[in-house]
Formats: sequence, C-alpha cells, structure tokens
Amino acid sequence: MIKNIAKKIAGIAALSFAAAGCAPNDMAVDSVKPFFGGGLQVSRPVVHVKNIPEYIRNVPVHPNDDYAKKNQGPIKDGISVNPMVEIPLKAGISIETKSGASLDISGKLSVPLGFIVNRNERNYTDDVGSDNRGEGAALTYYDAAYGPLFIPGIEAEVYIPLRDTGKKDIGAIVGAGYRKYDLNINTGWDRFDACEHRRQYNVGSIEEKSLYAGVRFIDSGKKDRRTYCDLVLGANFIDVEERKGVDIQKNNPSWMVGITWGIKF
Repeated sequence: MIKNIAKKIAGIAALSFAAAGCAPNDMAVDSVKPFFGGGLQVSRPVVHVKNIPEYIRNVPVHPNDDYAKKNQGPIKDGISVNPMVEIPLKAGISIETKSGASLDISGKLSVPLGFIVNRNERNYTDDVGSDNRGEGAALTYYDAAYGPLFIPGIEAEVYIPLRDTGKKDIGAIVGAGYRKYDLNINTGWDRFDACEHRRQYNVGSIEEKSLYAGVRFIDSGKKDRRTYCDLVLGANFIDVEERKGVDIQKNNPSWMVGITWGIKF
C-alpha cells in the first residue's frame, strides 16, 4: 500500500516539475530543510450509522439515580455523524530544487475535536422515553466520534513556484496522504447540564487515501527561516471495515478543505 502511494507521489512530482517547465538542471537538489506546521482541516468521511446493537444503546441509569432504574430502556437506533473537524500537526523534510520547486515529505498527527459531535439521548426521569432535556432531567446518551486522540498519517506534497515578488512567493501545491483511524460509539449520562462518559465501543476502522491541491503563500523575509500558509481543497477516498454488526454509510469520496501555517528552517 505505502509503496503504491510512494510511486504515485513520485509520478505526481515528475509531472508537476515537467508542467512547470523545469529543465533537468533546474530539478537538481539545492537543499534539504526541516519544517513543521499546524492548522485546521474539515471533512465528512461518515454520514450515518445504524443497526447499533441494543446492548450498546441500552445504557443503564446513572448509579446515583437508582430510584429510576425501572425506567431504563434503549435509546433509538441510528445517528447522523457530524463533519470531522481536526487540528493537523506535521513535521518533515523539504527537498528543494534550484528552480525553487520542492518535494515535502512529512509525518502527521491529527487531533479530532471530539466535542463537535451529534448525540442521541433518552430521558429516564421526568419524561421517560423522550429526548426532552427539561429542568432537572437526567438522560442516557450515545454519540459517534472519530479516534484515537492522535491520528497518525503520512503526506507528500509538491510545490511549484508561480510568482516571486522578492520577499514573498506564491505557488501551487499538489499532494497525497494516507492514514487509518477509528469510528467509535461513546455512551454515558447527561445530568446537571454536563455529560459523563461511561464506555466506548469501536464500531469501525477507516482507511483513508487523500489527493489534494491548493495554493501556498511564502514569506521569505528572513534568511534562516521562511514561514508559509497553505490553502487546500481535496478528496478523501474511504474504505470502512464495519464492526459489531453496525451499518456505516460512508461519504466516498469525502471532500476536504484545510489551512496550514508552517515554518521551514
């Protein structure tokens, strides 16, 4: 799998350098520089999950609400999954050519923002069986969220300079990436205007291959380092391994938008 991605990236790099009119001498390596960056990325790999087993949805009442244990029951099946909003952090090396074009290879750790989730709830105190969150009510819940806390991946990007204004450069980027992560169902209680986690169930494994393109703005004002900002739009191609009998509706391809700020030394 990784070998195939590497071949595709090498092909993209060769075609991109050729399209930019880079002569063989211009493609000679001029320097190798480390870089790191971070930003914000949004996509929606999964749309909906259903056929969630009853033993997951039938969350018991909170231990402190033992008086209401007779009201225990399963939460309704099926939940929409919100877009995946994440903070990607990456570090790697930039192989720069005499023409100004470069090939950036990096490792990536993304932090999905787990608080941006959709929940299904069930009242077990004052309006039993509904999702009414009236004053003083206690509810059970489940949600669908991506994990783990840090999602590892790899990326490679080709940068082609389009305009050099002296201290500030503008160029095009095209890239590819690969990673695997999980889809989890979290259960718990909604009491006193706060959610308390009970248990997590892994219901799916997601394999993602990405292709994207965009524009890079570089500030070359300092000799020892250069800051940059990338704006990208791409497509994520998704394969899902379903677990525990659930039915996962994937979004394939899933459109992705992102912004990254970084620095090269």
